Amino acid sequence: MTFSVIIPARYASTRFPGKPLVDLGGKPMVVRVCERAAKSGAAGVHVATDDERIAAAVRAHGFKVVITRADHPSGTDRLEEAATQLKLGERDIVVNVQGDEPLIEPALIDACAALLQHQPACVMSTVAHPIHQLDEFRTIDRGFHTAISRACGNPLLQEVYGKTLGALFNSGELASLLYAEINRHEVSAIIASSTAAHRAIAEALVAGRRKGTIAAVQAHLDDVERRMIDRLL
Repeated sequence: MTFSVIIPARYASTRFPGKPLVDLGGKPMVVRVCERAAKSGAAGVHVATDDERIAAAVRAHGFKVVITRADHPSGTDRLEEAATQLKLGERDIVVNVQGDEPLIEPALIDACAALLQHQPACVMSTVAHPIHQLDEFRTIDRGFHTAISRACGNPLLQEVYGKTLGALFNSGELASLLYAEINRHEVSAIIASSTAAHRAIAEALVAGRRKGTIAAVQAHLDDVERRMIDRLL
């Protein structure tokens, strides 16, 4: 099986400008992603970017870059231009690895490519993990929020979390897709509840109030868990 990895990366993020170049253990984040991708079975790993700062950092660590236009509305569009520049054809398999996944498992990249290899009628594949039991949700969600709680005292994480927290549920359209089987009144209630909960977490976190952050996280988890139990019963 032959496939390529393309990593879209842009500097001008509205939520976190320069994120691909954030230092992670002495190397830029995008380089860490390249290193993980290089451990997969990919025949080639390229970073697709419109920014020379990102390009320079990637090249300095021995990885390849494709310079793309700056007006792409999404990473997928950027990947498409890069694939065209690399002269990859319609039958070539390309795995889109996000530029902010420095801990991605190389085996996941291989598995995604293998699925496309064995399902030629499929035009794309997304790596995902189904959640079948409430305990699985508890483990995943509590793990995420525990990590956020531990971010108290880390200025970078406080800034990022404070800027982005709750953005997902501020979109009524997205919430409607996530909760398509729930009526509009319930969707509005979920949006309001989630936004308020995340705002409380963010405010406590940014202020460095560790106990307040943990208490806000616990309250949010209890509310989410209650909603899930109500829907499962």
